[in-house]
Amino acid sequence: MSKIFLISEKILKSETILNDNTGSEYIAPAIETSQDIYLQQLIGSQLLMKLYELIETDNINKPDYNDYKLLIDDYITNYLKYKVLSEITIPLAYKYRNAGVVQTTNDNVYSTSLRDAQLVQNHYELRANFYAERMTKYLCTNAELYPEYKSIKSSADIMADSNAYKTNWVL
Repeated sequence: MSKIFLISEKILKSETILNDNTGSEYIAPAIETSQDIYLQQLIGSQLLMKLYELIETDNINKPDYNDYKLLIDDYITNYLKYKVLSEITIPLAYKYRNAGVVQTTNDNVYSTSLRDAQLVQNHYELRANFYAERMTKYLCTNAELYPEYKSIKSSADIMADSNAYKTNWVL
């Protein structure tokens, strides 16, 4: 199965502050990480695979799968917009070169410090967490619409975790 993205670069560039000149070589890994690690923890391996299958077979737009399309359009897209922004912040600011890890600069652009980049990353992480919580509540309330949610078929599967989203509140 080829890599399937649940959010496109076009949506990221048109609906977020991501600049149009940001290259695919930065966006694609951020989407992949956001889906494979973080989204999978929220919705589980089986539901993620179901969504991939529906997109790959072009069945996502068929009436029988309206609930899955709604999940992507109303919940997953909002979550991924901010999770990808959080994921892409550090790779855009810092690169691996022969000299080691370097901060990239441009004559006309002022580079941020690592602390500033982490503040930006945290800003988008908080937004992603809001949408993660919203999606999790929706899935818990409507679990009967998504039989793959919280199901596992093998020991390699990740089961959905209704507590996977994190907040910065410490009690």
